[in-house]
Amino acid sequence: MSTGAGVTPRVVVMAADPEGSRRRHSELGPLLGTERVDELQALLERRALAWAHGVDAEATVVPAATALAAVTAADGPTVLVWPELPVWLPQTGAAALEDLASGCAVSIGPVFDGALYLLALTEPIPELLALARRPWHGVQAMARVFGVVEQRQLEVGLLRAERGLRTPDDVRALLADPLTDRELREMLG
Repeated sequence: MSTGAGVTPRVVVMAADPEGSRRRHSELGPLLGTERVDELQALLERRALAWAHGVDAEATVVPAATALAAVTAADGPTVLVWPELPVWLPQTGAAALEDLASGCAVSIGPVFDGALYLLALTEPIPELLALARRPWHGVQAMARVFGVVEQRQLEVGLLRAERGLRTPDDVRALLADPLTDRELREMLG
């Protein structure tokens, strides 16, 4: 898959950093137990990477702490992906790349709670990359990105909001959803 200019984007899947793992354990640990939370994190990362390979055959998984270097070194468009979604839709990558090909400097994939599952950039944006030093979770993540977009007067595309898998409420919603796949249902149930 490529952008309108024929350039294949680089996809970087952000592996859980220690802070992210602690947060997931504190939220889901009482419900699922530490071992299943670790298994869930591994499953979400595998799913995000499998999806990313559909966008970029050379997709990589990097620790969140080193993502800044990966994005800065990228030649051309970069798609940052947080493994927060239980299901990655094939059209999500196409929609993000369409945003970039249509003139957007940034395409944002929001989670219902205001965090991000995807951030696509036509080129490194220093002010946006500086945000990587702060957590990308919660309402403030999207607010910080929109702050930079507004300050720089950049065109932005907004992808479909998705439900992440980080809280007991997310687990309950997925277990109530008849479309939740068997592997995930068994892990959560």
